[in-house]
Amino acid sequence: MKTLFAWWLAGALPIPSVALAPTPGAVVESAAKDARISVEVVGLDVEVRTWAHGKLEVSTDAPGFVPVISGTRRRLRVSLDGVGLPTTGTLVLRVPQHAELRIETVNGDVAVHDLRGEAEIATVSGRVAVDGSAEQLEIVAIDGSVDISGAPERVEVSTVSGAITIAGAREEVDAESISGAITLRDVALGRLDLTSVTGAIAIAGSFGDGPLRVDTHSGSIDLALPSRGPLEIVVDTFSGEIVDRFDAAELRAHGTHRRALGRGGATLRVNSFSGGVTIGPPRATK
Repeated sequence: MKTLFAWWLAGALPIPSVALAPTPGAVVESAAKDARISVEVVGLDVEVRTWAHGKLEVSTDAPGFVPVISGTRRRLRVSLDGVGLPTTGTLVLRVPQHAELRIETVNGDVAVHDLRGEAEIATVSGRVAVDGSAEQLEIVAIDGSVDISGAPERVEVSTVSGAITIAGAREEVDAESISGAITLRDVALGRLDLTSVTGAIAIAGSFGDGPLRVDTHSGSIDLALPSRGPLEIVVDTFSGEIVDRFDAAELRAHGTHRRALGRGGATLRVNSFSGGVTIGPPRATK
């Protein structure tokens, strides 16, 4: 994971539906199924839709600009031809499902639908939304939120103040934020590494072999975990209160608290300076 400061240059977007008809005015080039496709823009939103074709299609509604595709079938670069820098509009790409994407933008939103390959996405003030069973995602944002859904395998996300929401991740999650909230839902992870300074952390899911770690300074932590485990939870706080809801009589503690769920399993280590920590089974929905 690249550190937040090394990347200091960030709600979910509606994901467009996949359309297979040719786009009027689009530029099309042949692309390998796992082609590496790079996009660098400043003021445009970026929408990526996937399809089964071995082609890259690019279009834009930015006034006075036309898309340009350069490179080979395996390494393609998307740029814009026009005068100055575009400040409004959307760049729309249709890429092979298993493509490897590299997208950089300053204040544009980024939406990627049904990606099964890999993606590196960096934005300063834009929002990022990615859907699908991607092999690997690496996302860096400053002020914008990051929303990941589907069943991605390996996820790395860092923000400064943007909220992070990850639903359905299936192998690894590495996420850090200074003041943005971090929320994980319906995850089943072998490896977990979450870090926050003041942002709240909420996790609902199950865990495998580990390592598993959650750290915060003053943000609250809420863990909703299956009672059957197997998992051992070790919570350490300096001044934050620890609330254990696994027993009928709610337990409150400070300092170090351990809870064994089932027999054996990995150890989930939770560290907080002043933020409160709550652990317990998932709450029943009303």
